[in-house]
Amino acid sequence: MADFHAAVTLTGESMTVIRLTGAHARDVLAKGCPIDIHPRVFCSGQCAQTTLARADMTMHMTADDAYDIIVRRSFGEYVLTWLEDAAREYGVRVVTGLK
Repeated sequence: MADFHAAVTLTGESMTVIRLTGAHARDVLAKGCPIDIHPRVFCSGQCAQTTLARADMTMHMTADDAYDIIVRRSFGEYVLTWLEDAAREYGVRVVTGLK
């Protein structure tokens, strides 16, 4: 892996994943994420450790307009509530329990 930029993140029992998808997913994340996630900088397949609304997270862009947000389980409800509020202006709805 010496020739690649890589990071290993434990996503065991202490972590949870929130998937954010849709045409405005990037806009919603940009409201609370300090890094540049413009398409020319952050694209599909990339991953970054940063914060979202003051919560530490790892963000993985899995496809165009699809992000996996990995946070500590204890912050899961806070981050989900923040995302729901930030997405309200785009008419976004939260769907849980998908497999």
